Amino acid sequence: MKKLLMSGKCRLGYAGESTELFDSYGKPLFTGDLVALSAYNENNPDQFEDYYGVEFVCNNEFQDNGLDKKIFVMGIASEHYMYYDGEETDDVENADFQETIVCQNHKKWRLRKVKGYENLVDGEEWGVVRVVFEY
Repeated sequence: MKKLLMSGKCRLGYAGESTELFDSYGKPLFTGDLVALSAYNENNPDQFEDYYGVEFVCNNEFQDNGLDKKIFVMGIASEHYMYYDGEETDDVENADFQETIVCQNHKKWRLRKVKGYENLVDGEEWGVVRVVFEY
């Protein structure tokens, strides 16, 4: 059985595919995971404020316009950051911490995984995305 993410009649990928995204606690994110969105405070990066709801991690694998596969959090774009010894790095092999901070509408967003794709149920719906089981 596969878990398909749908928005109306648009297919937004299958749940359970690995991504390059991480939540703000360093947990890897998969398509179909649910993440809570909150504003990122530059002055206090450990603080979560202005909670904006829960959304799915999706991808555009079913688009037929020639775009490369793109992983995204529904409704916002994302930017991936890696750190080594407290400094930003591009070296994924040596990074000691990774997170995804989402930048959209002149705001920075933080992600917190609240439910894994493994625990999704048929018909579950958050925002404009619902889960459809394919047998």
